[in-house]
Amino acid sequence: MKQAKREKMSKYGRFSDDGREFIIKNGSTPYPWVNIIAPKDYGIMVSQGGGGVSWHKHARLLRITKWKQDLRSDSEGKFIFLEDRQDNARWGTTPKPLGKRLKGYKCRHGLGYSVFEGEFRQIKTELTVFVPPVDSLEVWSLKITNNSSRDRDINVISSLKWWLGNYADEDRELHRLFYRISHGSDTVYARKVAWTVANEKGQFLNRDFPYTAFHWVSRKPSSVINEADISEPASGFVVNVRMKPGQTEHVWFLIGVGSGKSAVDRTVKKYAAPGQVEKSFEKTGKFWLKELGGIKVDTKDKKINFMVNYWLKYQAISSRMVGKTGYYQIGGAFGFRDQLQDSQLFLYLDRPGMTARQIKLNASKQYREGRVAHYWDPLTGDLAGCHLSDNLLWLVFVTLEYLKFTSDFSFLEEKVEFLDGPAASMRVHCEKAMDYVLGHRSRRGIPLIFQGDWNDGLSTVGWEGKGESFWLGMFLYKIINDWDAMLAKTGRKKKYGKEAGALKEAVNRYGWDGDWFVRATKDSGEVIGSRKCREGKIFLNPQTWAIISGITTKERERKILRSIEKYLYKDIGPLLLWPAYSRPDPDIGYLTRYAPGTRENGAVYMHAACWAIWAEAAAGRKDMAWKIFRTVFPPYQDPDRLWSEPYVISANIEGPESPFYGRGSWSWYTGSSQWMLKVIVEHLLDKGKLGGIHGRKRKPDIKTEIS
Repeated sequence: MKQAKREKMSKYGRFSDDGREFIIKNGSTPYPWVNIIAPKDYGIMVSQGGGGVSWHKHARLLRITKWKQDLRSDSEGKFIFLEDRQDNARWGTTPKPLGKRLKGYKCRHGLGYSVFEGEFRQIKTELTVFVPPVDSLEVWSLKITNNSSRDRDINVISSLKWWLGNYADEDRELHRLFYRISHGSDTVYARKVAWTVANEKGQFLNRDFPYTAFHWVSRKPSSVINEADISEPASGFVVNVRMKPGQTEHVWFLIGVGSGKSAVDRTVKKYAAPGQVEKSFEKTGKFWLKELGGIKVDTKDKKINFMVNYWLKYQAISSRMVGKTGYYQIGGAFGFRDQLQDSQLFLYLDRPGMTARQIKLNASKQYREGRVAHYWDPLTGDLAGCHLSDNLLWLVFVTLEYLKFTSDFSFLEEKVEFLDGPAASMRVHCEKAMDYVLGHRSRRGIPLIFQGDWNDGLSTVGWEGKGESFWLGMFLYKIINDWDAMLAKTGRKKKYGKEAGALKEAVNRYGWDGDWFVRATKDSGEVIGSRKCREGKIFLNPQTWAIISGITTKERERKILRSIEKYLYKDIGPLLLWPAYSRPDPDIGYLTRYAPGTRENGAVYMHAACWAIWAEAAAGRKDMAWKIFRTVFPPYQDPDRLWSEPYVISANIEGPESPFYGRGSWSWYTGSSQWMLKVIVEHLLDKGKLGGIHGRKRKPDIKTEIS
């Protein structure tokens, strides 16, 4: 039998043969390459250097350990050191923070775990870090092997700094006064009697941090580190290990939280039992394989297989749906469009009920008039009022996707309460959303943008309630047409035909600029995204969605495609706009305050890049769709140019006006992995919706030849 060809090793690493791990053999990656592990309530982030942070339920407000984002040193985190008692030489089980070069270093980021291997002074270590889905803790399982020809006497030293609060609690001289740290023979207990989240009465610094944190070791330590009197309260253990030549010893540590000391003690007792760590690790692996089930692809390209079958799903679930956080954007709350878009992933995982649950949760954040909260915090109950014009329409978009996959039209009759009123059916919720946007159009019939649409950075374009969004008109046009198609399929009378016709006429009359569509107009009526503009002449989204929505003519589609290929398509992918803004424009918004070539200001934005792939495929230009895909798909890129992780999707790739052209930024970003999976499966591999309205039964595996 012919052996499968091994994935080629880049300068820094490669996928494992089964695709379930990314193996890093050079720890000096351009950026920290991290793993975000959040199966349920408890989550951690760990980099290839060993840096990282822990949280419980909320990465911003319920942070457990100290960590600071530092792209250069990556030296904050929880670490295990080794000390040779013969001469007191000290080194780490990970490259950071000491920076000692470990022989045979390897970091294997896996699905729900990370493993660090290395050797120093003929002492080999293998550190496995994972989060069991059934308990609020992380396990640090360390195997130590004496590869020398003499007896060795080694101290194993754990080290962490407590935080127990809001990520923004930077006034450490104040906060150190609130810690209460105690310890037993093998357990450190950490409490904090002041939390910067206000209590039920709205009082500041008048409630406890709601959990008791703990640190535990499997062997009786020779000493306990308990530095509670300094500004950064630190804890750890020193465990003495004596080894004969060739001998391997196993020590494991826990970090976690419980409702109180007795709950912590029960958890510790469970993990002290022989074999429990091994059983828990095995169960964790099975948990993630089950979570990432559903659709599988089998193509000639292993990178596509690995990303679709594992890593795109893993990013969307662990980082976005559960953890709601990333290395570059610490979160914990729900964004209305964020988790709603990501929940489409579950339609591919044979778990449409999860998508339905998210849709209903979002519907519960809608007002009776149709508008919705921009985000909400499940911990504090805070709501942000929505002055962005597109959020509410994503409720309809994702509902339609759910119906297309499942044909579960009874879902439309399920009742959900409004924020400010009684329960109504999901059909009513969706129609309220569409009606609200239709009811807030300019005199020319174009939807108003208010304080931004999908592009939050267009934050002041419609501040006075007069600015228009042509992209929003296209998005709305597609949604109301799809809604009417759904109504017809279920035997109901179409509702939005007249409005669709009016939208199409208005967008084409007032939005066409000769070779492309304009993006928006300011409150003053000044156009954005026109050949008349000195900067921001052409925007990507109104061009791609003109094609996706079918709002314009084929002749104009051809002109659009020529224009975006000429001005926006680069070797790093399609730019969101061109040219970038070089000076702030207070009548456009904070988009213009980003450095040129970054974020929404002239960079590749991955959501929009995926929509460009969709549009090219819809226009029948499959070769161009594949070409765009190859420019943005992380495993294909030169890591010294991209910088960010090759196994997850970033928000951006910096554009030509940036001095770091081609650099990825904001990895593990919301929505990006789900959209990438969606366009690969539906538009590049030609598998449509795989069921539902399209009338094809979903197959568990897709085999596709890729030229």
